[in-house]
Amino acid sequence: MVQEIELILSKDAREVVKSPLLLPILLKVYSTLYLGGGQCRWCEKSHISYYNEIAADGLKKLYKMEKSGILTRTCELKKDICTFSSALQIHITHSNITDWLACEGLTKGFLKESQFIKLPDCWLNKDEVKEPIKEEIAEEKNIVLEAVQPTIQKTETRGRKSKHNR
Repeated sequence: MVQEIELILSKDAREVVKSPLLLPILLKVYSTLYLGGGQCRWCEKSHISYYNEIAADGLKKLYKMEKSGILTRTCELKKDICTFSSALQIHITHSNITDWLACEGLTKGFLKESQFIKLPDCWLNKDEVKEPIKEEIAEEKNIVLEAVQPTIQKTETRGRKSKHNR
């Protein structure tokens, strides 16, 4: 997909939109990266905005998807399934499921085998799949928590009690 993004970005937005060869590639890439395989709009204005969005952060989005295992997954969830896992605090759909997430869901019971078109290899082989970005998520949460924690300043009351303690 990197080659497809580079091919699209090697041309001007108007050229890509007018080209009968490059436009389907643009729509396929945008649909995969941003819509989870969903349908793209067919007006020229939308196509130009798709091009601009891919130019802005398409390679970053592709890198994140490859790192999380979404593009290399072996499972396929049915299109109409949307489940929320309170343990993992995530909505699970056909566009964001990974093999690790599928095995976790099947093991813990918030996903069922009947919800899948194709089961993940780890479930069929009963092998453990390493969670790809667990440490990175923990690091990001710690960084955010450190940045958000307020500093508490004690104010001097000159011997008077606060209104709440009277």
